[in-house]
Amino acid sequence: MSLFFHPRARKFLKILTERDFRSVIAKVKLFESNDPRRLDVKKMRNTRNIYRLRMGKIRCIFEIENADIYIHDIDFRGNIY
Repeated sequence: MSLFFHPRARKFLKILTERDFRSVIAKVKLFESNDPRRLDVKKMRNTRNIYRLRMGKIRCIFEIENADIYIHDIDFRGNIY
């Protein structure tokens, strides 16, 4: 399973505090390691393979395609949708 970040998601990661950055990366790695049991992941309505991962006040929108994870966007809850 490979993980790919959209430039918009990379840009958001740069502005996070160290604590939030480590938290986001830990959750993404947990999902990447096929252990999503402890994660809050829901499929987005009216989409095919797009999901959202909730991490406190931060949301991550990603797509799973052919065992690859494409992270489209990461932002705060009020700005992501």
